[in-house]
Amino acid sequence: MMEVWKEVESKGFRWLVSADGRVKTPAHESTYTRIRNGKEQTFSASFQERELTPCAGKHGYLEVAARKDGRRVKHLLHRLVGIAFVPGYQDDLTINHIDGNKLNNRPENLEWVSLARNTQHEWESGLVDLRGENQPGSKLTSKRVVYIRRLLAQG
Repeated sequence: MMEVWKEVESKGFRWLVSADGRVKTPAHESTYTRIRNGKEQTFSASFQERELTPCAGKHGYLEVAARKDGRRVKHLLHRLVGIAFVPGYQDDLTINHIDGNKLNNRPENLEWVSLARNTQHEWESGLVDLRGENQPGSKLTSKRVVYIRRLLAQG
């Protein structure tokens, strides 16, 4: 079966995105100017279409990166796939993985939802549980609480 590619514009970049979760930068030309020895020189460079290799970020989602004006710009892969293949995109919506697997970026596994609905889905599916000692601001573990209560009972 032929792989379907769509062009997406995001963060000032043009990306080619496939339904299989692959990303390419399209072929393009760039012109830049530099001054050397007091003379201004203008150059143009041609860049071929190139596939980008995604890597897992700190948060567990796959992301791709490209350079713009000497700075590296990262973009989440599932968001690019969602923009290209999942209907209902709006700037204020979040993309949700229906099965909860952050690495499954197929269009049929993605949906556009509000941030509140995305958070509710995390709790319903058990992807996040921030109760008790799992809460980031927690200072005591269950073991420590039992120990403190035992000491209090003894006086």
